[in-house]
Formats: sequence, C-alpha cells, structure tokens
Amino acid sequence: MGGVSREYEPQTQRLKRIKTERPAGHPQGTGVLQDLRYEYDPVGNVKCVRNDAEETRFWRNQQVEPENQYGYDSLYQLISASGREKVNIGQQNRSFFPADSISCTRYLRTYTDDSDNNLSRIRHSAPGSSNGYTTYITVSDCSNRAVLRSLAATPAEVEMQFGPGGEQLQLQPGQTLAWTARGELLQVTPVEREGTQDDWEYYRYDARSQRVVKGSRRRTGSGTQTQRVVYLPGWSCERKAVEKACRQW
Repeated sequence: MGGVSREYEPQTQRLKRIKTERPAGHPQGTGVLQDLRYEYDPVGNVKCVRNDAEETRFWRNQQVEPENQYGYDSLYQLISASGREKVNIGQQNRSFFPADSISCTRYLRTYTDDSDNNLSRIRHSAPGSSNGYTTYITVSDCSNRAVLRSLAATPAEVEMQFGPGGEQLQLQPGQTLAWTARGELLQVTPVEREGTQDDWEYYRYDARSQRVVKGSRRRTGSGTQTQRVVYLPGWSCERKAVEKACRQW
C-alpha cells in the first residue's frame, strides 16, 4: 500500500495515529517511516507522542524511549517537554534525529512565563550528556512582542526589532528577515559575510498570498549550492545546482 494513513478518536475526532509507509516497489523497499501515536489530557492538550517506527535505545544504563511528553499548568499553558536527542548535539539546531543507531539521551525542557503570561525563559537539561543551557527572552514594555535576549537586552530595545507592521527583522544577530508590503516573508539571510556572497532564501507569492516559489543559495565546502522550488496545486517541482569552487595554481 504505502502512503500516509490517519486514525481519529471516534468521540472527539482528535488525531490518534498517523502512519507513513514506503509503497511496494520503492527502490529502498517497503517499510514504515513513522508511526506516531498521540495521547491527550481531558481538555485536549497533547500529553504524549510516541513513534512506534523507532526503537527504544540504551546509553549509559539509560533506557531512551522514542516518545515526547508534555506538561501543563493549571491554566493549560505548556510548562515542560521531554524527549530524546543525540548525544553531544549541543544547543538546539536544525539537524534531524538520525535513523541509525547513534547514541541518544533523554532531555527535559521547562518553560517559564512572566506575570503577563509571556514566555520569558526556556531551560534545557540533558543530565546524561551534561548538555544544559538556558534561553532568555526579552518582552517589550509597551506590547507583547518579544525577542531573544541576544537581540534586545532590555524591554525598551525590543520594538526596534520589528517593522511598522509588526514583522520581526532578525532571527539572531546577523540573520535578517525581509518582508513584502503585504506582510509576506520575502527573504531570510541566515549567514551574512563581509566581502563575499551571503547565504539566503527567498520566497514569491501569488495574488492570494499563497507561496509559489522558494529559492535558496548556500556556500558549502566545495562551492555554492542553489535550489529553486516551484509550487503548483497538488505538486511541486524542484531544481538543484552546485557550482564548484575553482582554485588557481
């Protein structure tokens, strides 16, 4: 069969299971890519997500289950999340969890709000690998806008991180965001360089503000990688190219 299948709770119609499989005849063979099962608390907050397509792993006498658990306070605000991560991964990044048998450990992340229920601190702890860090968030003193403390050390500095329409202008120091007049994300610059080309990703939209094109350029160790994706109803077309770096001898 293959493809994506979903199951729902009959009484609440909440998503109960989502399973993704490779179809018969696939070059890599049939197989279950993910098998996510969801559990909810009485008010509908997700309290556990388990991936039965992955194995339980063991590291330093620690049993590491393939699941994430979530905790909430009396106002049903998220206050904790736990899961598993690669050993020595460091601070949160964009890497995917590997499908091989690489060592992994449990982590706990806790969330703290200020008196106005704005998120102000995220604390990450993985005792098994000694990976712990805290992310602080600065909230404006005249709105509920907020950014990382690395962008604004005091509440008075937060508003300058946003445009007239409320669009955030930076993700991190040096990672700029550009927007269209209609408030659509136009370009992201994840890496800025002096005297040479930046890395960037750009987006284009139709008259209904639906994204129709995404393009990117990134420098790699061997050259420059460009990518362009065109979106049409029901499908997308992707094109990649790599320009090799030249050396003069």
